[in-house]
Amino acid sequence: MKCPVCQWEFTSDNAQRIYCSSECCARAYQRRKRGVSIANPRPRPCIECGKEFTPIAMDSAKYCSDNCRWRVNARKRGGFKKRKVEYAQG
Repeated sequence: MKCPVCQWEFTSDNAQRIYCSSECCARAYQRRKRGVSIANPRPRPCIECGKEFTPIAMDSAKYCSDNCRWRVNARKRGGFKKRKVEYAQG
């Protein structure tokens, strides 16, 4: 059998088993839940770092990792600012 998520060839004693692992089963569930299907994901460059990656969960993914996505969002918000805290004397 071939796993529809990762394309790995595997064997199973259970004829109803579709996925090679619980991780692939969870990924497929999340895709169905979001209504997203990636039959043939295309590799693409990350908008932040330029590293080439293949989307796993969404075909519209722009970033290779959460870290790249967080960096972009932090820049859009103006970065992480330190607040000046004044304490009452008393």
